[in-house]
Amino acid sequence: MSPSADREGEGEGEGEGEGAGEASVSPCSRLYTTGISSGGFMTSRMAVSYPGLFRAIAIHSAGFATCSAVCVLPTSLPDDHPPTLFVHGALDLVVTTPIMTMYRDALADDAVDVDAVVVDDGAHEWLAEAATAIPDWFVRH
Repeated sequence: MSPSADREGEGEGEGEGEGAGEASVSPCSRLYTTGISSGGFMTSRMAVSYPGLFRAIAIHSAGFATCSAVCVLPTSLPDDHPPTLFVHGALDLVVTTPIMTMYRDALADDAVDVDAVVVDDGAHEWLAEAATAIPDWFVRH
């Protein structure tokens, strides 16, 4: 499915009529993406796969798109990488903090607007701080 602000058929008895279930890209200029864990890695993948599409992204408990337990960043990140917020638990043993900081630091070195919310007693879980940090980040961008 393509990123979209409006889907054909939505609210019109989906499954009925022409175009039901099809998605189209909206002319909206304020698109954002976020995800937690594997969704966070996918958020990074969206940013590098669709350059210039997103105004900002938020990555929760994850790192760069191709990372897992071992992480090797590409030698260069896209020039138009969107501003990126990271939300991470310092006690995360699934995606350790260095996986996130490697990506964050590479973006900062490239002068991308980045910020990180690291929760000292947070693990690999939804962190309550994300409920305000992520919308605030998107509003600022």
